[in-house]
Formats: sequence, structure tokens, C-alpha cells
Amino acid sequence: MTDRTLLVRVFLRTGLLSFGGPAAQIALMHRETVERRGWLSEEQFLRGLSFCMLLPGPEAMQLATYIGWRLRGIPGGLIAGTLFTLPGALVIAVLAALYAAHGTRPETASLLLGVKAAVIVIVAQALLRLSAKALKGPVPTLPLRRCPSPRFSWPGCPFR
Repeated sequence: MTDRTLLVRVFLRTGLLSFGGPAAQIALMHRETVERRGWLSEEQFLRGLSFCMLLPGPEAMQLATYIGWRLRGIPGGLIAGTLFTLPGALVIAVLAALYAAHGTRPETASLLLGVKAAVIVIVAQALLRLSAKALKGPVPTLPLRRCPSPRFSWPGCPFR
């Protein structure tokens, strides 16, 4: 049985760091709950993810709630689901307020361009990791074969 305090710390961290959409969020939860802490087996995680993908709504949020429920019952599900959502919402609110106050400055545009590049890398990395575990054969790298060069060398690319 997982300590409730540790569950709070893990999902608070996940909620604060979970940017980049569902693929990055799910990869972060996988790293924390399967690889790093061993709370779930690979099979349990993938079954939970498959189940959450069948349900309507955001699967990353549902997966966080499922993992919390699996580890600590209903209180664990409520803790994980709340801490997965609330910190990210607060961070976005602060970033939106900062953007509203300083959005027209050139430094802000440069900073956001760097964030966009980082998010692209996070999502690509998450896609590769999860697809390699869930899919068998040459399929896992197929989506990234169509992506542009990692050096961003096409004409007019803002990341050069």
C-alpha cells in the first residue's frame, strides 16, 4: 500500500510538470508510477490506459484518477485526480496573467518560442516511449518518420 503523503507529492509534481498534452502527461505518469516507483506493473498501466481511452473525456486525467484509486481507493483517486488538474490550472492562470501584462514585448515572444520547441521535443519523446511499450514491431517509429528533421532545417523555420 502506498503512503498517502507520497501519493500527494507524486501527483502534485505530475500536475505541476504535465505540459505538452496527454502524450507527455501519460509518459510522465508512466515514468513515476511504473519505472521509478514500481507502484504498477507495465501490464497494469497499459490496461488502465486502454480502459481510460475507451471512456469519453480526457484520458490523462482519467488515468491519474485510476492510478490513485488503484493505489489508495476512492481517497487516492480523488487526491490524484485533483492534484493532476489543479496545479496545472493554477500555473496556466499565472502564465496567462503574465502574458496579458507583458505579451507585447519581444522578449516574451522569444521565450514562448523556446517553450514551443521544448514542448515539441517532450511530446515526441513521450510518443516514442509509449508506442515502443504498447506496440510491437516496426510501427512505433512510423509517426516520427514523417516529422521534419530534428535540426529544423526547412526554409522559414523559426527554430534555426
